[in-house]
Amino acid sequence: MRTGTNESGSVIVLTAMMATVLFGVAGMAIEVAGFYSLKRKMQTAADAGAKSGAIELGNGTANWVAEARRGTSQNGYTHGVDGVTVTVNSPPTTRASAGFRTDRYVEVIIQQPQNLHLMRILNNRQTATVAAWAVGGPGPSPGAQIVVLDSAAPDAFLMSGGSTVNIPGGVEVNSSNATKALDLTGASSLTAGYIHVTGGDSCGGNCFPDAVNGSPIVPDPLAGVPAPTGYTTTCDPAHTNRTINGGIPASLTPGTYCGGIKVQGNGTANLAAGTYVLLGGGLTVSPGNITGTGVTFYSTYDGSHAYGPLNIQGGATTATLSAPTSGSLAGVLWFADRTAPSGTVNFLSGGGALSLTGALYMKTQKLKWQGGTTGAAVYTQLVVNRMEFSGGLTTLGGGSGGVGASGPPTLVE
Repeated sequence: MRTGTNESGSVIVLTAMMATVLFGVAGMAIEVAGFYSLKRKMQTAADAGAKSGAIELGNGTANWVAEARRGTSQNGYTHGVDGVTVTVNSPPTTRASAGFRTDRYVEVIIQQPQNLHLMRILNNRQTATVAAWAVGGPGPSPGAQIVVLDSAAPDAFLMSGGSTVNIPGGVEVNSSNATKALDLTGASSLTAGYIHVTGGDSCGGNCFPDAVNGSPIVPDPLAGVPAPTGYTTTCDPAHTNRTINGGIPASLTPGTYCGGIKVQGNGTANLAAGTYVLLGGGLTVSPGNITGTGVTFYSTYDGSHAYGPLNIQGGATTATLSAPTSGSLAGVLWFADRTAPSGTVNFLSGGGALSLTGALYMKTQKLKWQGGTTGAAVYTQLVVNRMEFSGGLTTLGGGSGGVGASGPPTLVE
């Protein structure tokens, strides 16, 4: 009898232990399923908050944190209610969002503790925190080909003199001017993949497709591209006021050119791949010929060298230039110093054959394209403070894609 009693007791103890394990496992299955459903709901709220905050940030206002939290609240998660914490960051901070760590993006993290019930049998924990996160900001809009950054000017993007522009990509005009942010005059016409204007337009039926007014401001798509550093500011005579004036073609190598580079008198300059720092003077081709593959021009200045623009003019002028395809300046053909004088006007004109592959970046300056061009680059992206086309037919590229993210704010991660 004693032996039987011992065996029965062992069975009872073993059964009790197994029941505990089974209840714990069942509880885990039930609660994990509940947490999964909760996580999906929380993720929807985080996505909404990140997109709302990114739109507000893109509009240039200071309310992006409040707007992000409003987005999560509308989806059931209010900061400070029922233990909910909604953290909003710009730039994003989490490791997973490393690709979007710039102040153009908004990160939303939602956290809420949940009471454990059956699962506590296994781990003796009373609560667990459920979390979700999302990042919103400018998406990689394929084809934001002309981006005009000025936020208020009338005629920020002006077309006059019967000019015709055809591009496969899109147009983004940030000016909030109510009627003439995008202004077409003199029977000019614009055909693009899409046309977004923060303010208003005066297309007069000559924009194809119609411009979408009231579009959100698009952040500078090249803001994250680092300006060249570490270049010498002491120039030898061979790199000072470098002028090619007819005669034998000149072969140039990367380096610092004090006073810039000038090609005139139908001269020819052939450039080796690399970065050409134009310390004052800029680049002038009028008339002449210039070629280069894998090149970037960085136009800058100092106290001894006045800033110089991009100036390619003349009916007999040809320019066949392409940006590098790798490195920190990949895709950037012309980079104007971000602190360059705002009154500077850059010129491309004269009906010459221009094949410019890459981005022309003029954050503080105007680009004036006159007389059209007979050439067509694989892809030309214009990121400028203000833009003007005057006369002639200009066709920019047949490729797709640009440099950087320049689409309207959206959910990116």
